[in-house]
Amino acid sequence: MTSLYPQLSTRTPGALLFRAREEAGLTLADVAARSRVPLSALSAIDEDDYDRLPAETYARGFLRLYAREVGLNPEAIVKAFDAYRVQPAAPEGAGYTPHVTSARRPVGARRARGSSAFGLAVGAIVTAIVVAILWSPTDGVDKVPVGSDFSSDVVESPLERP
Repeated sequence: MTSLYPQLSTRTPGALLFRAREEAGLTLADVAARSRVPLSALSAIDEDDYDRLPAETYARGFLRLYAREVGLNPEAIVKAFDAYRVQPAAPEGAGYTPHVTSARRPVGARRARGSSAFGLAVGAIVTAIVVAILWSPTDGVDKVPVGSDFSSDVVESPLERP
């Protein structure tokens, strides 16, 4: 019987689980029904394509459930998964050297759109505070003439009606 999922190695977690499932005479649908792991996740595990799984935590749990259903030691499969994830992917060309770029932003790079809007808002608030301070009276109280400030020696008479 030929494999639908080509494996690079027979020691990968997916290859071990795939072989054990076939030896047990189970289909992916059988394992999915028994373990309640989604069929798409089991397919990704068979192909060792763990990037299709939601997160590494889910991958570990799915691997344990899958291993129990096909009669393998769950912790041994998780250890194989850890070893598989640590290995870097083999480059296609011989003598490949990855290009490492700086994490720093180039000098002329623009900032994110949200940060410029935030800067404008802060600038407007600061400007409003400065204008409010400059327009306020210097002693803090408006001068209103009271009592003796009024002159009583000049009294105007009301206009006569024609």
